[in-house]
Amino acid sequence: MGITALQRWLRREGEVHAPQSSMDLKEDGRDPLAPPIEQEGLDRHSRTWSLPRLACVAAATFGVAGISTGYLYQRDLTRQALQDNQRLAHIMPALHAEIATLQASATEHANTIDALTEIRDEMAARLAAGERRLRSVAAERDRALGLVHDLKRMIEARDLDLESAVEQRASLAGRLALSEARLIEVSDQRDASQRNEAGLRWRLASIQTQLEQLGARQAMAQSWLEGWVLGNLETLEQLVAGTGIDVETLVARAADSEFGQGGPFEAAVDEPPEEVPLADSVTDHLTRLTALQKLAGSLPLAAPLDQFQITSPFGKRHDPFNKGWAFHSGLDLGAPRGSKVLATAPGVVLSAGWEGPYGNMVEIDHGMGVITRYCHLKSVTVAAGDHVDFRQSIGVIGSSGRSTSRHLHYEIQVDGAPHDPARFLDAGRYLVAIFNLGQPALSGSGGPS
Repeated sequence: MGITALQRWLRREGEVHAPQSSMDLKEDGRDPLAPPIEQEGLDRHSRTWSLPRLACVAAATFGVAGISTGYLYQRDLTRQALQDNQRLAHIMPALHAEIATLQASATEHANTIDALTEIRDEMAARLAAGERRLRSVAAERDRALGLVHDLKRMIEARDLDLESAVEQRASLAGRLALSEARLIEVSDQRDASQRNEAGLRWRLASIQTQLEQLGARQAMAQSWLEGWVLGNLETLEQLVAGTGIDVETLVARAADSEFGQGGPFEAAVDEPPEEVPLADSVTDHLTRLTALQKLAGSLPLAAPLDQFQITSPFGKRHDPFNKGWAFHSGLDLGAPRGSKVLATAPGVVLSAGWEGPYGNMVEIDHGMGVITRYCHLKSVTVAAGDHVDFRQSIGVIGSSGRSTSRHLHYEIQVDGAPHDPARFLDAGRYLVAIFNLGQPALSGSGGPS
């Protein structure tokens, strides 16, 4: 910047001492076209005068330029400082806000660190407490294991004692038997063995007391058993009698069909204790109850259809074709189309197929003279000689043969005589109610129309 100021000064000095222009000459009254008078001498004089001056001026100028340069530099620094201060004045509020935010964040972080420190201390305390509890539990476990080990040893010792006691009991039982045998042998030496005899008599009295107690208990058990057998026997007799059949005849047949037992006698090595026989009355009642149970299991007490209604009862009725009085040997049961006809008790199929006015018919022998017939079927699904189970499907309801519309003609015969199937169905419902069998098949959902 000092050199620039020097150039400006030199330029001004040059303009002061430079030759005058034509305009200046005119103003002085001289001809501008006239040759310059003493111009050369004037220029020489000017050059002679100005060189030293110029040197001094240059030196002064350089000094001033240095001072100016320092001043200008200082001024620029001052300006730059002012500008920086202005920028700082604009930036300071934001910096203060940022500092406040950072201080708040630092405070929050400090609080968080304090909270985390407290949590860490609490967790450390909990961990230490947990470790103490763990050590305590481990110690308790060790003590428990020691107790378990001691108990195992005690149990093993008790087992050994028990085995020894069992052996001693067996030995004592043998000795008791031997003593009882010897009691008979030494009856002639009673005077010489009074002490042993007293002991044996005491033992004999104890055994006699036990036998008497057992006899009383047996009497009570037989009394209870007889009451239970009589109750069930009476119930089954009423059930079977409710069907209208001859109970005594069928019970005798059921009893005759019971299987016996036998074989050559071979003495057992370890004979079981002698069984006390039951009273004859209880044995007779049990035999009759067994026969009645077998009879009840063979009787057709279930309904031949799952859903039905009685459209014509058993007995005297007006014939549906000629309207005259006639005897109806079964029940007519109406049911939805496609209903399956079911065997009402296990048995053997005697016949299966077309039987004149009965149409498609299935006849089943249930044993002991009991036969069931299922007539007017649309189709038959069994054949003669087949063994059928209880509630097994044997055909589909239809209207074949002498029939006005779809229904099942259901018959029950005992020794060739027809019986009212409704009474068998009522007995089946009674059986469900008494013994709570929970079998809806025994009762069905039909009823009088």
